[in-house]
Amino acid sequence: MEITELKKLVSKERGDVGVDLYLVPFGNLMTIMMIFFLILWAFSQSDSRDSLLYEKVINSIEKSFGVKTEKREKEVEMAQKMATLFKEKGLSKAVQVNVSARSIKMILRTPVLFSSGSSGLQPEIVPVLDAIIKYISQAPGFIRVEGHTDNIPLSGGKYKSNYTLSAARAFEVVKYLEQQGVNPARLSVVGYGEYEPMYSNDTLAGRSLNRRIEISITRSY
Repeated sequence: MEITELKKLVSKERGDVGVDLYLVPFGNLMTIMMIFFLILWAFSQSDSRDSLLYEKVINSIEKSFGVKTEKREKEVEMAQKMATLFKEKGLSKAVQVNVSARSIKMILRTPVLFSSGSSGLQPEIVPVLDAIIKYISQAPGFIRVEGHTDNIPLSGGKYKSNYTLSAARAFEVVKYLEQQGVNPARLSVVGYGEYEPMYSNDTLAGRSLNRRIEISITRSY
């Protein structure tokens, strides 16, 4: 057999083998990546109780790629401590902690914070706010306090609309944070009234869940 023909035969055989060896791991890699992103998507669609687990998964992935995660790990640990605190005080259903890629968010249901139609803070919530302040001081970033209501119109009382009531309630929380030493330059207030519901306002349960204050600590990096 001539050298030229031998080279052609070897080249052809190598080509055939190369294609087979390439397709098998490539197919496996695509399958693994699809499963990986489906897992991440499932976590991202889960409720706030699973968001801490989602962040743990993200931390693990970042570590595997050599990404520095010290700040995120500290915030996840902080959020876990807050969630434990609320559970110990029997407030786990009324106060939720949600960790996302951008912020730590605490969702406080209105009945825990205020009496109906009022913007005055309930005395029972003060120890919880004090604990939140402790964690806020450890987490750099801006603090956004949002007020939300259901869609039932107000009748009588000091406030004429849900919009003004939600803003007044958010402001009361901000005022307390400032009184306890939180830097006012970090604070902002937003009143959404009934216009950013988390649940349907067509049911009593949904309206109750929509009446809330959200305190978000936005990451500064």
